Amino acid sequence: MENGNKRKADPVESHAGGNANHKKKKKKKSQKVPVSVSAKAPQPIQKQEKKKKTSIDELSKRMFIVPNSIDVDHQEKENFGIIKTDFSKWLNYRNGKEIIEDEDLFDSNARSNQVFAWLIAPLSVEEFYEKYWEKKPLLIKRNKPNYYDGWFSKDEMDQLFKSTHIEYGKHVDVTLYENGQRRTLNPKGRATAKDIWNFFAKGCSVRMLHPQQYSASVSKILSVLEDFWECGGGCNSYLTPAGYQGFAPHYDDVEAFVVQTEGAKHWKLYSPLTPQETLPRTSSENFTQKEIGKPILETDLEMGDLLYFPRGFIHQAVSLPTCHSLHLTLSTGLQHSWADFLEIALPRAVQLAFDENEDFRQSLPRDFFRHIGVMHSDSPNEKRREYLTKVMELLDKAIDTIPIDASADAMALGFLESRLPPIINPSSSIILGYDTEKREVINEDAEIKGTTYVTMVNATAARLTVEGDVAALYTPVRNKAALHANRDESEMTESDIVLEFSLEETSAVEHMVTAYPVPFRVSSIPLEKENDKIQFARRLFHHGILMIRTDVEE
Repeated sequence: MENGNKRKADPVESHAGGNANHKKKKKKKSQKVPVSVSAKAPQPIQKQEKKKKTSIDELSKRMFIVPNSIDVDHQEKENFGIIKTDFSKWLNYRNGKEIIEDEDLFDSNARSNQVFAWLIAPLSVEEFYEKYWEKKPLLIKRNKPNYYDGWFSKDEMDQLFKSTHIEYGKHVDVTLYENGQRRTLNPKGRATAKDIWNFFAKGCSVRMLHPQQYSASVSKILSVLEDFWECGGGCNSYLTPAGYQGFAPHYDDVEAFVVQTEGAKHWKLYSPLTPQETLPRTSSENFTQKEIGKPILETDLEMGDLLYFPRGFIHQAVSLPTCHSLHLTLSTGLQHSWADFLEIALPRAVQLAFDENEDFRQSLPRDFFRHIGVMHSDSPNEKRREYLTKVMELLDKAIDTIPIDASADAMALGFLESRLPPIINPSSSIILGYDTEKREVINEDAEIKGTTYVTMVNATAARLTVEGDVAALYTPVRNKAALHANRDESEMTESDIVLEFSLEETSAVEHMVTAYPVPFRVSSIPLEKENDKIQFARRLFHHGILMIRTDVEE
């Protein structure tokens, strides 16, 4: 991804909803689908034949049909891979928009799997992760210029600059790379359309930071990809005039998926310079052309093509002399390594060991620093061996107390609190209790009783933790797209993010989570009283975590 000097790739800290008003709006007649009453052994939903709609399982299996006459040329090199095909002749494939906007596809796992499969098609998801993920770059040439139609365009950027308050340095950067130097030419204040296009006419690149904050289409695809990655995602857009380059050679700290939406760009990729720069935790400073040597891959990325490269791979790109270039860089994996997990887990392990074991609370020996330290590292005396043995024994005891599950919860909650809100497509088969766009409770008169069927709106709609004597349920359903990657905690209340329950209600929460994506009857919620079951469901319905399903039958 094109990035700047010392500027980190998308900081992933940190549209949907619909008003299916069942009383005021007449719903189109929907076909009932059978579902299991028991959430302990949920059965997959089966559509009846007369509905003549493709089931979720079938959609997952037949994303694409390849005619026998069409070749897929997959060239696997030592340092990269290239796939070439004439996608314009492929049959019956579903594009990303169709998948995302499918009102009958309620399973967010199935939807996200299909969208990622579309993103890297014709390569399978399994082969991508086996051969390329975090290993080496992949170039996919499709001969399908309209493959990404409708996601983001120069015209949409123009409208955003005219209608939205976009600031230099915060939302957009104007850059130029010439004579081996990258320059950032940001003025202060608001970026107007007139000024942006004046910069563009002078050869400057326009990098829009986090377009998902403004563009519904970018927000939707990135939200679904966050479902797939189960990790924060990021996005920047790069508009460059014909024949110009905006950024110096550099590497990033994220996994980058470059999708070419307009024009074309000439890319050069280089292997990491040292083993320590493979899968780095931070982005690099700018390199000179002399420092990076010869590229391992040099190619023209055209409309509809995809270029993936792992973090640490140096890259630079220049627009072709004949046309401008617009691409989106979708990214993930920022601070999501085993090391990041252990940085959470190990301090907690030491604290637990300190609380539970007196050995950790004892003072260091009076002569400890006389035997331990760099200046004593070659001293083979008995005291040094004794203290080194003691340190290793304490480390072993600390490791025994490491709170793996609690640490995983802490890392997962960071994702849930900062991710984009999950998308929910309006459908005649569902009733929602919360409008995520208007940020208000809706359908307050919706009937919820023991025979009502409900399900979570998304696989990541809830994560249960136990904090002291209460159960805490964290949810991203009320997150704001406008805060993604630039989160202002003051605009989100704790009540939006977390709901508290008694420990006795944890079984009800677990029942809801494990049943997903299968709808379950409110009466099956494992609480003693029928009214408690209904109130539990109603509370989660109006928070936006549960939705009513009207398309199920006994």
